[in-house]
Amino acid sequence: MILKTSIDSKSKFFEIQEVCGKSFNLIEKFSYGVFGSLRYRIKNIFTKTTLSEISNYNSIVYANFEIRKKGLVMFFRFKNDQYAIFGRLNQITFQSSKNKFDIQIENELISLEILNSKKHKSFISNLTKIRSQNIKI
Repeated sequence: MILKTSIDSKSKFFEIQEVCGKSFNLIEKFSYGVFGSLRYRIKNIFTKTTLSEISNYNSIVYANFEIRKKGLVMFFRFKNDQYAIFGRLNQITFQSSKNKFDIQIENELISLEILNSKKHKSFISNLTKIRSQNIKI
């Protein structure tokens, strides 16, 4: 699901929290080794909304991922507005190659460019670890 979080951000973050759960606190992040992702460059977003024009946008758009207890949230800024794409862990599929990372969160398909392959591998291993263990705290 995609939300424009720059307007009425408090209620939008509660909606994200309902679907994806709370963020890991600092102690949990260190004990599980779960941290956010590095910065990815968005190449294209395939969705039903008007954000599909992102591939024709002249400026570079970056995104970050946050692994939560029950889901994954991708935050990015586009045309001075902040957006969040989020979904539960069982609704996420991804494919990664040398410098390309494609991820599908619910009905949104995002094509990203990997900027740091070492940190990308760490993020993917953390994501698969959380998905397989289904951590319940």
